[in-house]
Amino acid sequence: MLHFKCELAKDTTIKDGFEEFLKYKQDEGISAASIKTYKTFYKYLLIFCNENKPIHFFNNNFFKEIQEDIKKLPKNFIMTRHKPTDGEYEKLSGKYINSMFSFYKNLWNFFNYKNYTIEKPVEYLVLKTKTTNILPFDTLELQVLIRENTAYDSDIVDYIKIGLYTGMRISEIIELKKDNIDLKENLINITKSKTKSGIRIIPIHKNIKEIINKRYEETNTDYLFSEDGNINKYTKRISKGIRKFIKEPSKSFHSTRKNFTQKLYEYQQQDLIQENTIMRLLGHSNNKNLSFSVYNLNKIDLDILRKSIDLIEY
Repeated sequence: MLHFKCELAKDTTIKDGFEEFLKYKQDEGISAASIKTYKTFYKYLLIFCNENKPIHFFNNNFFKEIQEDIKKLPKNFIMTRHKPTDGEYEKLSGKYINSMFSFYKNLWNFFNYKNYTIEKPVEYLVLKTKTTNILPFDTLELQVLIRENTAYDSDIVDYIKIGLYTGMRISEIIELKKDNIDLKENLINITKSKTKSGIRIIPIHKNIKEIINKRYEETNTDYLFSEDGNINKYTKRISKGIRKFIKEPSKSFHSTRKNFTQKLYEYQQQDLIQENTIMRLLGHSNNKNLSFSVYNLNKIDLDILRKSIDLIEY
């Protein structure tokens, strides 16, 4: 039996480890939006520790203790560094704190793997959260959004139509580059997504072909649907364009992805699409079929995806 002795890398600091973790995630193809979120979570961590301190000094109780303090912080604390001395103020949501500590857990698992610490995985209390169930737009709402935004902000009409006929997340659309478009084969290659499974190929529906062609020819930047890939800036703009005409909080841009998903499952009920195809188009994990890879699509696979996309009509 072989025995291996692992020596703890005692000089690695929090800063060094975090930068290595970011590079690892970037090499995996994680989106710029996720990287930005990780950096924000890291800033919260630095409220309670020195980034030049060696990783192996930290123990598991550290995270249990700081969670209680983070729960008391104002929502905008990282931006203002100001904590109200009295009165009521809006605090960070339970959902946001849960995401933050999920990141800390993943970061520390990475440090364990790299042998920067031998501490057990991060433990934290999962907080109760208020969830808003996102609903699809109905036919009348889509008509209103397209009609009113044609005059108010025509770019938002393009975003909505792309969402309806591709199921892409808003971050995926904003970060989409001309290099991701294959005009000859009529394909969208998503190489950056919220999840690893989100890296996928989507055929271009005939109803958005003109939009993509026009933007491909007229854009002066590398990006197809934004000037600089700034997700926050464009998300606010799009949300404003939707909320101006649709007041229902359970309906947002993500509703277009719900509409897209709803259509696919309607066609599945008619035996026109297989669930495996739906998973591919949505970028959902499909561990039951490990033989599929977006990098190894053959002609039959593409034909199936194209036929499925062509079925979609609103």
